[in-house]
This record gives sequence, C-alpha cells and structure tokens, in this order.
Amino acid sequence: MQYIDFLDDAQVATVHGASLEILEEVGLLVRNGKARRRFAENGARVDNATEIVRIPAPVVEKFRAMVPPTIALRGRDPAYDVTFPRALPVVATASAAPDIVDPVSGVTRRATSADIANIAHRVNHPPGFDVFSISTLAEDAPKGQFGLSRFYPALKNCVKPCRTSVIDVREAEQVLKLGALIAGSKEAYRERPFINLGYCSIVSSAAPPAATTAIRSPRAWSPPICRSSFRPPAASKSKPSAAAPPPPSSPAPRTIPTAARSCAEPEAGTKTARVHHECHLSVA
Repeated sequence: MQYIDFLDDAQVATVHGASLEILEEVGLLVRNGKARRRFAENGARVDNATEIVRIPAPVVEKFRAMVPPTIALRGRDPAYDVTFPRALPVVATASAAPDIVDPVSGVTRRATSADIANIAHRVNHPPGFDVFSISTLAEDAPKGQFGLSRFYPALKNCVKPCRTSVIDVREAEQVLKLGALIAGSKEAYRERPFINLGYCSIVSSAAPPAATTAIRSPRAWSPPICRSSFRPPAASKSKPSAAAPPPPSSPAPRTIPTAARSCAEPEAGTKTARVHHECHLSVA
C-alpha cells in the first residue's frame, strides 16, 4: 500500500532538472578550502576568489549513481532499525536546540545533558517515533567532549536509532570509542554500527554576504527553543500497534559523569543559514 506520494514522476523529474541547473549555473558557497579542493579534484568548477563551486550535471549524476538504494539507521535494539525509503515516512524528533523551556518551572534556559537523557527516555517508548535526532545541545559539556556529552545520554536511554553530528575528527573518534565500549568490542561495533551521523552540509549562496554574516552572528541570531512537554520519566501508557515491536524496558535516565564538568560554549552555538539537505550515515 502506498501511504504517501508527494510528487509524481514528472514532478520529480522537474525538481531534479531544476536542481541540476542551480548546481551548475548558480553554484554553492563553499567556505572551506579543503572542501573546494575536493570539489575541484572531482570535476567541479571552483572560483576561490568568490568561494563559489559550480557542479556540472554529469558530475552530479556520476556521484548520485554511487548512492546506495537504501540507507539503514540502526538502534541498540535491532527491532527498531529503520531502513528507508519505505512505504511509511520516517518520524524523527527535531534536533540541536540550544535552549529548552524547563518542564517544571516553565523558564527558558540553556539545555543540558540531563535534558537529552530525559527526552531520550521519553522517545524510547512511543511507537510513533522512529528516530531520536538528539533534540538539544548540552551546555554542561566538559571542554572537548561536546559530541560525547550528547551521544552518551542519548544512547544510554534510547535503544532506537540515535543521530546527531560531531564537530571534528577528534570528537568522532571519541564517539566511535563509546560505540565500541557499548557493543563490547571494536569488532562487535563494526559488525553492527548503531551510531548515526547526519549533517546539513550545504550552505545556501542565495543570501548576500552581509545577511549571511548577520545570521552567523550569535547576537543577531534568535535560537530555536525546544518546548518540552515531558516530565521526569514515568511509566509510559502508550500501547504499541500490533505491527510494532513492544516498547523496550528502559532504566531511569542517566546523564554523563559529573566529574570535571566545564560549561564551555559549544562551537555549534553560531548558526549559518542552511539548505536542509541531510545525508544520514551509519558510521562503521
């Protein structure tokens, strides 16, 4: 049964053709020099003076053909793995809000790893959620452990697929080590990688430089607020549908170890206007 069909084949072809035209004629603003070199090495036309990269249609099609036909997001419990495309849409939480409306006081404050733990625990039960896209940042993250401070409470309290991004290679290595510890060994983790990374990697070149600068400024940018309706975890009354696996039994939420905490401002605090083009990958 086909539950949802947003565009017919002709409309898909129209959107694809327009996308190819934009990539080749308008281009992308790519600020990272290493990324521009990679584009140039693979057939794109790069203007280093303007930082604009234009990608010819044959290059796009070459690499599009390399994309696997399906993508799997894995959870700690294989019963909750998600493979798409599929007949039903994949439902995930919103992610990376720096602020949260406190569920008890109603006051807007900076989000912490404890909030991630509580939300993860709540998402773990209802069958309507397929993926926990880690909903907030973590103001209490120790210096140099921002990604780890988000993945740890998420994976501890949710056996469904969990996803977010990391800042650099060092953080990625920390998170992969966490995955190996949870799996029991590096080999076990490689056999079944359950840490999922997703990035919005394309920056829109439509906005003029002044507007982009304003958006990048933390003072000029109004951060999204995660309005939470959850309370400290209690037994869920949600009943899964007959087609869904039974809700997992979860321990009370736990946060990251409290030793040597440092309320470092995460690098992710400054935002850039982005085209929502996400690539979800299971890190092997």
